[in-house]
Amino acid sequence: MKTKIITFFAIAFLANYVFASDAYLVNLSLNTYIKANTTYPVKVRILNNTTSAITYCDINWQLDNGIVNSQLVLIGGNGLMTGYYFDVTSTTQLNIVSAGSHKFKIWVSGAYNYDNNHSNDTIKKDIIVLSDYVNNKVLIEEITATSCQYCPPANTVINSIANNLNAVAAAFHLSDIYSFTNGTNYIQSLGIGGTPKALINLGEMGNYANNTQYDAWEAEVNSRIGISPVDLQFTPVYNATTRLLTINSSINFKYALTGDFYLNLYVLESGIIGTQTNATNPYTHNHVVRAMLGGINGINGFIPASPVVNSNYTHQDTITIPATWNAGKLEVLAYVFEKNTSNQKNVLNAAKYSYYVGIDDVNAKNDFAKIYPNPVTDEMFIKLNERKDIMISVYTIEGKLQIEQNFSNVENCIINTSHFTKGINFVKLNDKHNVQTLKVVKQ
Repeated sequence: MKTKIITFFAIAFLANYVFASDAYLVNLSLNTYIKANTTYPVKVRILNNTTSAITYCDINWQLDNGIVNSQLVLIGGNGLMTGYYFDVTSTTQLNIVSAGSHKFKIWVSGAYNYDNNHSNDTIKKDIIVLSDYVNNKVLIEEITATSCQYCPPANTVINSIANNLNAVAAAFHLSDIYSFTNGTNYIQSLGIGGTPKALINLGEMGNYANNTQYDAWEAEVNSRIGISPVDLQFTPVYNATTRLLTINSSINFKYALTGDFYLNLYVLESGIIGTQTNATNPYTHNHVVRAMLGGINGINGFIPASPVVNSNYTHQDTITIPATWNAGKLEVLAYVFEKNTSNQKNVLNAAKYSYYVGIDDVNAKNDFAKIYPNPVTDEMFIKLNERKDIMISVYTIEGKLQIEQNFSNVENCIINTSHFTKGINFVKLNDKHNVQTLKVVKQ
């Protein structure tokens, strides 16, 4: 597996080197939808597609045919070798005052004089500044396999991303016992070969290239957390007797978009005990995609090409959960995406719902918190063993999420429980290192 070069130097001058090269750009880390009068970093990745090392280049970006912002990039050591990438953050940040649609362009030059392929030098992106919006969640899809020697550390990254309230993570297995026909066809339709690889927001209309550099995935997800013009709400209802899962989705546009819009729904399972190459076995597989309710193409027809702002577009889907799946370890995720005439796609927003409230979670070994009183009435107090950042999620016994809240650098937390469903509830505490689930009774 190739390593990445992360050292970045900005230097005023460098003597010219004459060589044939192909410096090209991918993975622009800039959300399509942003707020007015807000500063955003401009990040992009340079790759080398020839046998000659690239020692320097210029990165340039421009908004609406305005001022060109340029800087010299010097790559240390022996330069950027074939197949390697180099991440650059522009010293000039983006800040747009006026709402509406804007044209953004970023390109590589400098080594450009000896570049044999100019078709991949430039990324163009439509940016829309929103006045009415909701928070977004970023979708990341990993391609993994039990036979892949590099997948265990990549899986660890995906598990970490999945704990982020603003991210939605799914793991597709390729050619092993956890793969399935729709999943395999979907991977092939994306043109992804090999493992581990990941795709963010379905490739962002061709601006994000799937890659094996899993140590960069989390930062790439975080850089895309922001706002969205689409409010996506969905409610999964599970009948434990019939094992029927019913999912009701509602989509509401906050901005007048036009296009080809789709919904897709995945059912995931975590806590699957199996084997994994280059890992301690038995191995636990998490966020494994078990079903795609919208198939490889998604669900269309119920969202019009020109959605009416603040109108709800609803859809219902059902699936019977096989007896071999652990219903207490399921997760449902949904995402709304758009597609252009070249079949390129971009996620507008995503959402997730977790049923992680099984008995195995309650019997946590790494206890670091206590809850009192228990039973609770209107308030619940949580005392931690030390100051830390903590995410607290509370579920009913049926798996319905009642509240999810982040606390920073705290030792004691207070949760309003007046609206909780009466009876048994499960409190999941996640400090990014350990997870503890406690049972509490609401009176």
